[in-house]
Amino acid sequence: QAFRGNGKLTPDQEENRRLKAEIKRLKMEKEI
Repeated sequence: QAFRGNGKLTPDQEENRRLKAEIKRLKMEKEI
């Protein structure tokens, strides 16, 4: 399916972005 969005993320993309940010944050916390 083509991505038609005027800067608007689909729920799936929004979820993906949030998960990646969360993982990144957790990794940084572990390194401290």
